[in-house]
Amino acid sequence: MKNIDNYQRVHQWLAYHYGRAYKCEHCNGTKKSKRNEWALKKGFKYEKNVDNFIQLCSSCHKLYDFTEETRKKQSLAKIGLEPNNKGVDNRPIKTCIICKGEYKTYHKKSTICSLDCRNKNNSLSKGKKIKEIKHGTISGYNYHKCKCDLCRDKNTEYCKSRRNKLINKQLN
Repeated sequence: MKNIDNYQRVHQWLAYHYGRAYKCEHCNGTKKSKRNEWALKKGFKYEKNVDNFIQLCSSCHKLYDFTEETRKKQSLAKIGLEPNNKGVDNRPIKTCIICKGEYKTYHKKSTICSLDCRNKNNSLSKGKKIKEIKHGTISGYNYHKCKCDLCRDKNTEYCKSRRNKLINKQLN
Protein backbone atom coordinates (compact mmCIF):
# COMPACT_ATOMS: atom_id res chain seq x y z
CA MET A 1 0.00 0.00 0.00
CA LYS A 2 1.36 3.37 -1.02
CA ASN A 3 1.32 6.09 1.62
CA ILE A 4 0.04 9.26 -0.11
CA ASP A 5 2.01 11.65 2.12
CA ASN A 6 5.24 9.74 1.53
CA TYR A 7 4.50 9.59 -2.22
CA GLN A 8 4.10 13.38 -2.43
CA ARG A 9 7.10 14.00 -0.19
CA VAL A 10 9.40 11.83 -2.32
CA HIS A 11 8.21 13.39 -5.60
CA GLN A 12 8.70 16.88 -4.19
CA TRP A 13 12.21 15.88 -3.09
CA LEU A 14 12.96 14.56 -6.60
CA ALA A 15 11.71 17.76 -8.24
CA TYR A 16 13.68 19.94 -5.81
CA HIS A 17 17.01 18.07 -6.08
CA TYR A 18 16.90 16.76 -9.66
CA GLY A 19 14.30 18.99 -11.33
CA ARG A 20 11.45 17.80 -13.46
CA ALA A 21 11.93 14.71 -15.57
CA TYR A 22 13.13 15.97 -18.95
CA LYS A 23 13.57 12.84 -21.08
CA CYS A 24 12.14 9.37 -21.53
CA GLU A 25 14.66 6.64 -20.78
CA HIS A 26 12.50 4.09 -22.58
CA CYS A 27 11.58 5.58 -25.97
CA ASN A 28 14.15 8.45 -25.98
CA GLY A 29 11.50 10.92 -27.11
CA THR A 30 10.28 9.00 -30.18
CA LYS A 31 6.65 9.17 -28.96
CA LYS A 32 6.82 12.98 -28.94
CA SER A 33 5.13 13.26 -25.55
CA LYS A 34 5.23 16.75 -24.06
CA ARG A 35 5.18 15.52 -20.47
CA ASN A 36 7.84 13.48 -18.70
CA GLU A 37 7.49 11.97 -15.23
CA TRP A 38 9.53 10.28 -12.54
CA ALA A 39 8.42 6.61 -12.33
CA LEU A 40 9.23 4.23 -9.50
CA LYS A 41 11.18 1.20 -10.73
CA LYS A 42 9.45 -2.11 -10.17
CA GLY A 43 10.53 -3.83 -6.97
CA PHE A 44 11.77 -0.63 -5.29
CA LYS A 45 10.27 1.37 -2.42
CA TYR A 46 9.34 5.04 -2.30
CA GLU A 47 12.49 6.45 -0.71
CA LYS A 48 14.54 9.57 -1.25
CA ASN A 49 16.93 7.82 -3.63
CA VAL A 50 17.11 8.82 -7.29
CA ASP A 51 18.33 5.33 -8.22
CA ASN A 52 14.85 3.98 -7.38
CA PHE A 53 13.29 6.06 -10.18
CA ILE A 54 13.47 6.37 -13.96
CA GLN A 55 12.35 9.18 -16.23
CA LEU A 56 9.50 8.23 -18.57
CA CYS A 57 7.14 10.09 -20.86
CA SER A 58 3.48 9.86 -19.82
CA SER A 59 2.58 7.18 -22.40
CA CYS A 60 5.55 4.96 -21.47
CA HIS A 61 4.79 5.50 -17.76
CA LYS A 62 1.20 4.28 -18.23
CA LEU A 63 2.41 1.19 -20.09
CA TYR A 64 5.10 0.53 -17.47
CA ASP A 65 2.68 0.69 -14.51
CA PHE A 66 -0.37 -0.85 -16.18
CA THR A 67 -0.82 -4.57 -15.44
CA GLU A 68 -3.73 -6.99 -15.73
CA GLU A 69 -4.33 -6.60 -11.98
CA THR A 70 -4.60 -2.80 -12.20
CA ARG A 71 -6.92 -3.09 -15.22
CA LYS A 72 -9.32 -5.30 -13.24
CA LYS A 73 -9.22 -2.98 -10.22
CA GLN A 74 -9.89 0.09 -12.36
CA SER A 75 -12.82 -1.50 -14.19
CA LEU A 76 -14.38 -2.59 -10.87
CA ALA A 77 -13.79 0.87 -9.39
CA LYS A 78 -15.63 2.48 -12.31
CA ILE A 79 -18.84 0.67 -11.45
CA GLY A 80 -18.39 1.17 -7.71
CA LEU A 81 -17.64 -2.45 -6.76
CA GLU A 82 -14.03 -1.84 -5.67
CA PRO A 83 -12.42 1.04 -3.83
CA ASN A 84 -10.64 3.31 -6.32
CA ASN A 85 -7.85 3.93 -3.85
CA LYS A 86 -5.65 1.37 -2.15
CA GLY A 87 -7.09 2.05 1.28
CA VAL A 88 -9.36 0.10 3.56
CA ASP A 89 -12.63 -1.15 2.10
CA ASN A 90 -15.17 0.79 4.18
CA ARG A 91 -18.10 0.59 1.76
CA PRO A 92 -21.51 0.19 3.39
CA ILE A 93 -23.39 -3.06 2.82
CA LYS A 94 -26.66 -2.53 0.94
CA THR A 95 -29.49 -4.82 -0.19
CA CYS A 96 -30.47 -4.95 -3.86
CA ILE A 97 -34.13 -4.05 -4.49
CA ILE A 98 -34.38 -6.61 -7.33
CA CYS A 99 -32.59 -9.78 -6.21
CA LYS A 100 -32.49 -8.98 -2.45
CA GLY A 101 -28.77 -9.87 -2.40
CA GLU A 102 -26.21 -7.92 -0.38
CA TYR A 103 -23.55 -5.83 -2.10
CA LYS A 104 -21.06 -3.06 -1.31
CA THR A 105 -20.78 0.23 -3.17
CA TYR A 106 -19.48 3.76 -2.74
CA HIS A 107 -22.42 5.25 -4.65
CA LYS A 108 -24.84 6.72 -2.08
CA LYS A 109 -27.92 6.56 -4.29
CA SER A 110 -27.29 3.01 -5.50
CA THR A 111 -30.14 0.56 -4.90
CA ILE A 112 -29.27 -2.11 -7.48
CA CYS A 113 -26.33 -4.48 -7.17
CA SER A 114 -25.37 -5.14 -10.82
CA LEU A 115 -26.06 -4.22 -14.41
CA ASP A 116 -28.07 -7.41 -14.79
CA CYS A 117 -30.44 -6.28 -12.01
CA ARG A 118 -30.53 -2.77 -13.50
CA ASN A 119 -31.67 -4.22 -16.83
CA LYS A 120 -34.36 -6.26 -15.06
CA ASN A 121 -35.52 -3.14 -13.20
CA ASN A 122 -35.71 -1.10 -16.42
CA SER A 123 -37.67 -3.86 -18.15
CA LEU A 124 -40.09 -4.23 -15.22
CA SER A 125 -40.75 -0.50 -15.00
CA LYS A 126 -41.45 -0.24 -18.74
CA GLY A 127 -43.67 -3.35 -18.75
CA LYS A 128 -41.32 -5.16 -21.15
CA LYS A 129 -40.46 -8.81 -21.12
CA ILE A 130 -37.11 -9.43 -19.40
CA LYS A 131 -34.43 -10.55 -21.84
CA GLU A 132 -32.02 -13.12 -20.50
CA ILE A 133 -28.38 -12.21 -20.96
CA LYS A 134 -26.17 -14.88 -22.47
CA HIS A 135 -23.04 -14.55 -20.34
CA GLY A 136 -19.58 -15.04 -21.83
CA THR A 137 -20.47 -13.36 -25.14
CA ILE A 138 -19.45 -10.15 -26.88
CA SER A 139 -23.08 -9.03 -27.10
CA GLY A 140 -23.49 -9.62 -23.36
CA TYR A 141 -20.61 -7.23 -22.73
CA ASN A 142 -21.31 -4.59 -25.40
CA TYR A 143 -25.08 -4.63 -25.90
CA HIS A 144 -26.35 -5.64 -22.46
CA LYS A 145 -23.50 -3.82 -20.64
CA CYS A 146 -22.85 -6.89 -18.48
CA LYS A 147 -19.52 -6.61 -16.66
CA CYS A 148 -19.35 -10.09 -15.10
CA ASP A 149 -16.06 -11.98 -15.31
CA LEU A 150 -17.24 -14.23 -18.16
CA CYS A 151 -18.33 -11.31 -20.36
CA ARG A 152 -15.21 -9.27 -19.52
CA ASP A 153 -12.93 -12.18 -20.34
CA LYS A 154 -14.69 -12.77 -23.66
CA ASN A 155 -14.39 -9.06 -24.54
CA THR A 156 -10.69 -9.05 -23.60
CA GLU A 157 -10.10 -12.14 -25.76
CA TYR A 158 -11.97 -10.52 -28.65
CA CYS A 159 -10.01 -7.24 -28.36
CA LYS A 160 -6.69 -9.12 -28.28
CA SER A 161 -7.60 -11.11 -31.39
CA ARG A 162 -8.67 -7.91 -33.21
CA ARG A 163 -5.43 -6.21 -32.17
CA ASN A 164 -3.36 -9.18 -33.38
CA LYS A 165 -5.21 -9.22 -36.72
CA LEU A 166 -4.51 -5.50 -37.22
CA ILE A 167 -0.82 -5.94 -36.34
CA ASN A 168 -0.48 -8.91 -38.71
CA LYS A 169 -2.26 -6.93 -41.45
CA GLN A 170 0.15 -4.00 -40.98
CA LEU A 171 3.20 -6.29 -41.06
CA ASN A 172 2.13 -7.99 -44.32
